[in-house]
Amino acid sequence: MRIENLEQCKLHPFYHATIERSLSAIKREGLRPPIGVNSARWFMLTDNLQGAQHYATGDTPVIIRYVIPANEIKQYLWDGIRSDYYGVQYGLRQPLPSKYIISIYPVPLSTLTTRR
Repeated sequence: MRIENLEQCKLHPFYHATIERSLSAIKREGLRPPIGVNSARWFMLTDNLQGAQHYATGDTPVIIRYVIPANEIKQYLWDGIRSDYYGVQYGLRQPLPSKYIISIYPVPLSTLTTRR
């Protein structure tokens, strides 16, 4: 296989905070923005793990780590908005399939108690 553009083959990590009971729907239907919101400004992902941890709330919060090939990012994500606190945040153009999920892990309790 010949690769014309190595940049397109790079994988980029993104993070989403949710609660454990939402995982089955995300795995089944993909990550979706709420109905009726401006999906470009309803941030669902960040490129910063610590930023995602700041979004983690509720009982049994977890972080989902997605890895998306560079040449597929624009298909799923709007252009990101940089935040000093949360990293670069992204809204979804369309549901993000679960095939991009690489790992899911609980948010440490210490992270929840040391937020701003």
